[in-house]
Parts: sequence; C-alpha cells; structure tokens
Amino acid sequence: MRKEIQEYYGISSDRISVCGAPHFDAHVMAPSGDLVGATLGSLGLEAKKPYLFFGMSSPYFAPHEIDIVEWLADAVRKDLFGSSLQLLVRLHPQNVSGNMADLSWLSRLETLEGGRVGIDYPTLEKSQLRWNMAAEDLPKLAALLRGCSVSLNSGSTLSLDAITHDKPVILTSFDADYEVPWWKSVRRGPEYPHMVKLIALGGVRVTQSYQDLQAAIEAYLADPGLDAQGRALTKAQECGSCDGLASQRAATDLVHRVRHACSAPRSHFGGPNSKFMHQATQNSARLLRYCPPIA
Repeated sequence: MRKEIQEYYGISSDRISVCGAPHFDAHVMAPSGDLVGATLGSLGLEAKKPYLFFGMSSPYFAPHEIDIVEWLADAVRKDLFGSSLQLLVRLHPQNVSGNMADLSWLSRLETLEGGRVGIDYPTLEKSQLRWNMAAEDLPKLAALLRGCSVSLNSGSTLSLDAITHDKPVILTSFDADYEVPWWKSVRRGPEYPHMVKLIALGGVRVTQSYQDLQAAIEAYLADPGLDAQGRALTKAQECGSCDGLASQRAATDLVHRVRHACSAPRSHFGGPNSKFMHQATQNSARLLRYCPPIA
C-alpha cells in the first residue's frame, strides 16, 4: 500500500501512515451465522444451501452485465451447477439511482426473484454521494460475502471484500453475446492499472465468455481452495493488516497529525489554543469513540 502511494502520487515516506482500510474492519469482525441465515431468509434463500454472490456494477462500466445475471439465474434454475445451488444478486448503488443507473434493469431483476434466486438492494443514505451506504448495510454485506461459495463481479472492489473472507472471485469481463466498442465495453476493465495488478497477483479468475464462466464456477465449487495462495497474497498487499483495527489506527494517526500541525510554530491553523484546534480535538474525540481499542 505504501509503495503504491509513492509510485502513483510521489508522496514521501514520512507523510504516509499505513493503517489498513477501515472499511474492511466490518469483514474482520466476523458476522455471526445467525446474521447470515437471517439475511438469506429475508431474501427468500435457504441458509443451509450454497449460493453464488454476484455483486453488480454500474451499467456505465458493464453495459450488458444484466444479461449475464439473467443467464446465471436461468442456469441455477436448470440445475446446471447442481440442484441445491442458489444465486444472490447484490445491486450496486449506481444501479438504483444516480446518473450512471439504467432503471430498466430494476424491472428485469424483479422478474428473477424466487426459485433459488434472491435480489439484495443496498440501503442508502440521503447524500450527495450516490453510493453512500447506510451504516447497517455494511454488516449485511459482510454476512452475505462470508456465507457465499463463490463471489462474482465485473471489476468491482467487491473482489477485495470477498478476498478478506478468502472466497473465490470470478470477474465477468465480457459483454454477454453482444458486440460492444472497446470504449464502452466491460473488456476495458482488466486494462485499468489497478486491475492489471489485481489480476497479476493471482487471486481472481477472469472469464471472457459464458463457457469460461461456467468452467470457473464449476472449478471453484469442486475445490474452493483453488487460487488460495493468490488470494492470500492479494489480501496482504491490497487490504493491509485486516485485523479489525484499521479504523482505530486511522483515527489515532489523524488525531496525532492534527495536534502536531496545530502546535507547530507559525502554524497556519492558529496554534494549540486556537478555535480550529479546539474544534479538531472535539471531532477527534468523537471519532475515537466509534473505534475499537487497540489491544
């Protein structure tokens, strides 16, 4: 993580604190089996049966992803992967609202519900940030990832969320059976610099056709340990310590840096007794109250 900041942004080492990703604390604080079962039950799925988790992206990045989801739903209902496998589809917030949404997808997804297929809609906060999820939504997402057999997406950061649970990850990097110009195609995704690195680490499998997709799902269902070494390497390099304490480290470091800046001679923040320093200290104290203590 430190190396990437230096490589892409030229930040000096003394200005970098490697804390981990606070977002991943929710995954490390392992959701209980009861939460997994209750969440699945609310979506019409059976807790004791295996399921695929498909985390959708915005149509802007994957214009025919909905067709792949429909193919998967049909394959599950036809027992292509066995008579007990289920499918859970999680919408991206930009599927629901915002200028990157295609609202025609919603009605198509509604027709898929039932018959071993569940649709999970993210709970969003009212915000200028279109994908700002409600606080209670993250534990639910963590529970759904924890319980799945295989996680699928077309190039989302959900790959890393799934890898924190050591779940096999498949990328659907094709446009169903459509011919799409490269600049609009999901095929451009694996060429992004961050995706090039992710794929090279060996923790995810890229599929470029329905045949590839079927083969990858069958392989992971037969042996979930496939690519485990690549997932472990990816987790170490991309997710940080993943010990549930990233939020605490980040908050503590922010408090330290604010106090240092405000107390420095000729500080443009106004010195240790300034109104800014007083407000910053109060805000830091509030932030720390929400973080678990470091043992």
